[in-house]
Amino acid sequence: MMDQEKTKDQLISELAELRQEKHERKRADKAQKQSADRLSMLFEFAPDAYYLSDRKGVILDGNKAAEDLLGYKKEELIGKNYLKLNLLPSNQIFKAVNLLARSVLGKSTGPDEFTLIRKDGGHVSVEIRTHPIKLKNETACFAYHLDFVHRSPPRRSAITFYVVNLLVS
Repeated sequence: MMDQEKTKDQLISELAELRQEKHERKRADKAQKQSADRLSMLFEFAPDAYYLSDRKGVILDGNKAAEDLLGYKKEELIGKNYLKLNLLPSNQIFKAVNLLARSVLGKSTGPDEFTLIRKDGGHVSVEIRTHPIKLKNETACFAYHLDFVHRSPPRRSAITFYVVNLLVS
């Protein structure tokens, strides 16, 4: 029915419905932003090193703990392929490529032990787990590193359980 054919009450009713829809959309947008902000804070300030990479190994993001673990600011690593950086000893590159391939195929990996090379040249032993995730219809790899030196086995198990459940829910 054309607007010219509607009664005043029908037009007022439609206007009220449109206002209600606009209000609900704003409320949903606000809730979505708050949820994204909470998730961002969980990622950024998690006690363990987290990073996201694409299916080729290009680093998309990392958190504060990853910066502390490696000694790099994330801006120094984002956009670069971690397989081509001096983050892994040469004898562990093949292992990392295999884990990346498994992630690309949709499989979680780990725990796997690696030695990472810090910016200052020091080495740190870590346990790495990866999980494939979808970001904007692209497969990405979510990985987290547990620093063996600073974690007791019960603490590592509790963190692993927490992160896996966080991702599943």
